[in-house]
Amino acid sequence: MRSFAILVITACLVWADKKPITPGRSANDNMQVEASALLTKEEVAKAVSPELPPNIVVVEVTLTPRNGQTVKIDRDDFLLMSFSSGQRSQPFSPAQIAGSSTMVVTSQSSRSVMGQQRQRPWGGLGGGMGGPMGGPMGGPMGGPMSGGGIGNGTAQVEQARAQTVDGDGKETPLLKMLKEKILPEKEIAEPITGQLYFLIEGKQKLKDLELFYRGSGGKLSLKFVR
Repeated sequence: MRSFAILVITACLVWADKKPITPGRSANDNMQVEASALLTKEEVAKAVSPELPPNIVVVEVTLTPRNGQTVKIDRDDFLLMSFSSGQRSQPFSPAQIAGSSTMVVTSQSSRSVMGQQRQRPWGGLGGGMGGPMGGPMGGPMGGPMSGGGIGNGTAQVEQARAQTVDGDGKETPLLKMLKEKILPEKEIAEPITGQLYFLIEGKQKLKDLELFYRGSGGKLSLKFVR
């Protein structure tokens, strides 16, 4: 009887660790956003590919216009923030992640004069990297993303930079897959679903991540739950 009880408890713990992710939700008069963040290797491999480079957080989003609105979707209207490390990232394009070029990502601490840099090469085209990863998200994003308002009080805030080395220009199978799965950029009047790819280094927990949206659909933010 005791052995049976132990087996039941173990099965419950395994199920609890693998229970489905519940999408986070946020809405205003113009649009509703539903999103799930995939962090583990197993989740990423199932949703995208085991070949996806490390430290890429996959966010699956469903956008639903409300009250007869037409909303223009631009992936740069999204930003993912880690409140545990202070890192922030706008979405990467498929070519930046899986293109034939080599991208070298450098993280630098904002609390050090020289900074502590870590370089990690992986496949991807880095054109236009200065915008998404460079510094505080001020200007058009507005709200909590302007200035240094996000991440105050963390032990260290890191910002990523990228440089690239040209490759042979061939389209890889991973690049083709990402192009098929990524959230399309277009005007919508009906619900649309797609993926967004963010670079957040280090081990992350869902409770520490928050997704921000600032675009033609207004301003929204949501936390992730499991």
